[in-house]
Amino acid sequence: MGKRAYLLCRYARESSLYTSWIDRLPLACVAVQESPVDWQVPADAAIVITHEHFRWEEISALRRIVEQAMVPTLLLADGVLEYRNTWANPTIPDGSMYQPLLAHKIACIGQASARLIESWGNPGKTEVVGLPRLDSLIGRAAELKHNNDFNILVATATSPAFNEHQRRTVVSSLVLLKAAFDQQTEIAGRRTNVDWRLTDGIGVEIGLELPVDSDTSLVDAIERSDAVITTPSTIYLESALLRRPTAILDFSNSPQFVPSAWTISSSDHFASVLSELADPPPAKMLVSNDDGRIGRDLPIDWTFLDSNTLQRQAIDPTGV
Repeated sequence: MGKRAYLLCRYARESSLYTSWIDRLPLACVAVQESPVDWQVPADAAIVITHEHFRWEEISALRRIVEQAMVPTLLLADGVLEYRNTWANPTIPDGSMYQPLLAHKIACIGQASARLIESWGNPGKTEVVGLPRLDSLIGRAAELKHNNDFNILVATATSPAFNEHQRRTVVSSLVLLKAAFDQQTEIAGRRTNVDWRLTDGIGVEIGLELPVDSDTSLVDAIERSDAVITTPSTIYLESALLRRPTAILDFSNSPQFVPSAWTISSSDHFASVLSELADPPPAKMLVSNDDGRIGRDLPIDWTFLDSNTLQRQAIDPTGV
């Protein structure tokens, strides 16, 4: 009987976090449908792979698998590390964000996140593989064309906040940003057009009247924009890959685990940041890209952004 990779995620076959690489593995993949609490590791398991570690039952199952089953376990980082999600999210158990890592290895997006996760008591357990679902964006960036209009995308993460206080802070920042755009119809001498992509009902809350163009994907929206403003999110990575000047909007003034060249943590920053987004200084663009790559000591090392490392780790996650 051949060995198999077991994906501890019911919807793995529908999620780009998995579908972006599972068909390239030299192992048959099985998406486990049972509850992780009841699931027992089969005898033909070569590896267990999952990104689900946010609930007590998932944590208990992972601990049991790691401690009792003689099977390598690989955890997938499904997005950027975010301070509020790690330290101020009341919906997840304390320590579930890799403190400690309940797996033999974790597939990390970049060197910065790997260093951070290892500093939480996980030495030698990280592998930098990038985010395979973004592989298709590599080399796709189109050159910015400075025309008479300045098209800017404003977006929020899928989960823009993790408690009511955080949500009020996010809404307040967007209310003030909208007011700034309403008052300043031109930036750097160019007419400003704003594409709002807000989640969790925030668009209605801040008084936006136009519906989101549901026929346009987020990636397409980034591509047709000249610059992007986003709350802490994987959107930043997509925008950086597409070589758009990108500011992180964070009025909570939290530590940025994935820092950008531009951060907006107060309304006092609007004028200077918007002016630079419209005409980005080359030195600041180097923070986000260097011919599609980011240096080894900067936040994200795009030279590792491919699926080959993930395929290797799925075959032999212990590195032996």
